[in-house]
Amino acid sequence: MTSSVSILINRSLTKEFVPSKSLRQGDPMAPFSFHTIVESLAGWVRQAIKKNLYCVEMGANETKMGLLQFSHDTLFMCDASIQNVWVIKGILRSF
Repeated sequence: MTSSVSILINRSLTKEFVPSKSLRQGDPMAPFSFHTIVESLAGWVRQAIKKNLYCVEMGANETKMGLLQFSHDTLFMCDASIQNVWVIKGILRSF
């Protein structure tokens, strides 16, 4: 069974092609690659918090925690402000 993909560039789909190498569901490398990729996302959120661009303070001791990651879910936690929305949007666009 083969699959084909196309890429969205400037709101236009490219011609479909068959990838020659990829990770498939059930591949033993999939969890490792997922962990590596989402760790970079967590690092960008940590940097935004460190530079006071992304603000979230929780609990009595004002613990700073910007996101929670589960096996297939990522939750961004922040104060309700337009600044935080712009920072999350920038992080996700770069990601």
